[in-house]
Amino acid sequence: MAERPHLGAMGAPVLQRSLGLLRQRWIAGCRDRETALRLLFLCWYGNIEPPSLTGIEGIPDGQELCEQAYASLGGSACQDPEVCFVVALMIELCPWCLGNPDHWETAGPPEASDAYRPHVSAASFAGRGVYGEYFTYMLTGVGG
Repeated sequence: MAERPHLGAMGAPVLQRSLGLLRQRWIAGCRDRETALRLLFLCWYGNIEPPSLTGIEGIPDGQELCEQAYASLGGSACQDPEVCFVVALMIELCPWCLGNPDHWETAGPPEASDAYRPHVSAASFAGRGVYGEYFTYMLTGVGG
């Protein structure tokens, strides 16, 4: 809900607020799948896109959060097609936005994102904020 609408008052992006809420959940020990996926994505997205688009001004503990979130999802042993698809795609597009690229090249999913694509449905991303919209587009080429 924190991401709706994506732009706040006067057209300002609101993802800094979403990231802050996710960080609070993470620090409080909420390690559920959705929190981990969205936290991982927003840390990456906040590094790949400019603050004028995201509203994210910097993530001092971003690399640590990315590694922790991915580890909580199963890390390189993960069997979840959605997790493998999104993480592999983020690594393919911009591994340094997750932290140390050397780490991600070896710690990421064992296959390229295309290997997981047939096992992921665009419908599974519906109603999941910017994360869902981004990966719906990357999966289908059509906005969510």
